[in-house]
Amino acid sequence: MVKDLMKDGIKVYHGLSGELPIGINKSGIKSIVTIHDLLWQEFPEDYSVVDRYVYDWKLKGAVKQADKIIAVSEQTKTKLLEAYPENNVAVINPIVAPEFFHQHDLKENQEVLKRYGIDKNYVLAIGNSKGRKNIKQFIDFIIAEIHDLSILLIGNRGDLPESVKVINQVAYQDMPALYQSAIACIYPSLGEGFGLPILEAITSGKAVVTHDASPMNTFDSPLCLTCDTRDKLSARKAMKKAIEISAIVAGESKPDAKVQRYYAETFMNIYQSP
Repeated sequence: MVKDLMKDGIKVYHGLSGELPIGINKSGIKSIVTIHDLLWQEFPEDYSVVDRYVYDWKLKGAVKQADKIIAVSEQTKTKLLEAYPENNVAVINPIVAPEFFHQHDLKENQEVLKRYGIDKNYVLAIGNSKGRKNIKQFIDFIIAEIHDLSILLIGNRGDLPESVKVINQVAYQDMPALYQSAIACIYPSLGEGFGLPILEAITSGKAVVTHDASPMNTFDSPLCLTCDTRDKLSARKAMKKAIEISAIVAGESKPDAKVQRYYAETFMNIYQSP
């Protein structure tokens, strides 16, 4: 791959997901790598031995070769520096995709809901069956609190009850409509690199309940409600508040072109720096 990059005259290569081509540090091509998380080290039970070995190997190679290292959150930076303290790491938080910048009207949203067979008011959950995602336990906690609302999970069913509607695959352009149509959102994960679904919910003007730990508790918004998602009483109290907020909140101000421009300029400054 490095030979192809050199042949094509590439001056800067950005590894967006924690890895770089072997040998790029000897090619004369400036290399940047973004590290999203080190969760396989923090939650090894969610990863196979082989996966953990491969992720460690890729991370070590990327950090060793990179001219610039970017972390998606202060939490990821802290974890990275614990493992590789000799490095200089910049933090650039992700932003939501352009699809979320558009506020759909009711008719547009209803068309999306119909396409996925959604015909009830719902609380939106995002996640998979990995232990750290804490989906099943949290849903068990809040079932009694959401009353006549259903739960819609974008992810995989695992051992969730049949009463939870699960959609495995959603076209990304449809996700804003699913957020905007929800009564509230839940993201009870015990650990993340950043927690983009939290920001997507906030941007959509929806209250979201998440675990009270970094980086999930670092979002500066009254729509981000933190609790101990492993505790039944704490979870139910936060869920009740989220539903109450959703009944009165008009929504957060939408990100505009200035946010996108600042994000692009931040990366360009890194690309162009010595």
